[in-house]
Amino acid sequence: MERGPELSSGASGEAQTNPGSGYTDLLGVDIEGNVLIVETKLAKNPEVRRKVIGQILEYAAYLWTISYDQLDALFLAKEGKPIAELWRLKTSEPLPDGFREIVTANLRSGIFNLFIAVDEMNEQLEKIIAYVSSRGPGLKLQALELRTYKLGDLEILAPQRHGEFVQTSTAAAPASVTIEEALANCPDEHSRQLFKLLIDLLVELGHEVRPGQVGLAFRADVNGTKRSIFWASRGDLQGAFNVNLENGAPVDAVQAFRSAVSKLPGFDSSKFLHAAQPIVKLSKLTESEVERFVKEADTVVRVWREASQIAGP
Repeated sequence: MERGPELSSGASGEAQTNPGSGYTDLLGVDIEGNVLIVETKLAKNPEVRRKVIGQILEYAAYLWTISYDQLDALFLAKEGKPIAELWRLKTSEPLPDGFREIVTANLRSGIFNLFIAVDEMNEQLEKIIAYVSSRGPGLKLQALELRTYKLGDLEILAPQRHGEFVQTSTAAAPASVTIEEALANCPDEHSRQLFKLLIDLLVELGHEVRPGQVGLAFRADVNGTKRSIFWASRGDLQGAFNVNLENGAPVDAVQAFRSAVSKLPGFDSSKFLHAAQPIVKLSKLTESEVERFVKEADTVVRVWREASQIAGP
């Protein structure tokens, strides 16, 4: 079992986590937003039992509570491309709507799928896997025994799984927050009032406010398809410029949105001019700045709709 980058059903690759931890053999995300960590060991390696468990838990502990942008940076550093681009190369499709929110929720809660791949299972490792797997639904740990057999010139790989995912048949998917809960999660009253203003303005314009697992997605109907235009959660307002572009928004309209917002005092001009999904604290904004932000977002939607109608099906 060699170490190295690899693409699977989502985006993945060998990635350095905590500088003290070295590299995890495989870090990936799947279509449902699950974060996967894989560590491989040969049976002859003395680390195959206790140390491999410690390593994979150390990787998980490092990823726990990091942001989506920090996770994205791991892929960018190793593969030279962010998750969205790797995904598109693999599937020829943009990331699913709400993908970022789901991954963010998994990072914050520490819900990861952990795999240990070995060429031969031993009794001690199997017992450790079984014990850890029985402790509750939050930790999902399995071992994959990848034995090879030779039949003449034919080499056969026979994988066997050890340690079932816990309570997969009964564990419910993380629930979406309600609008009331999203407002309650704001850190201060000023942020809460501006969050509510965002909601009210978008609804008045006929757009949709959709609860997610962490916060709210502000979406617009672009000729029959709901598209996210920005997000907000826990007192943060987050642009979705790269998602707008991936879903077909005109480049000039998105750039005009960036330019207009970056000139507002409460917004970091560098981030909102260049970052894919920049974040600003609502606590730093005024009502007029929020109103201007929403106005510029609505302008993008109107231009987007017109361009989509011209392009046709």
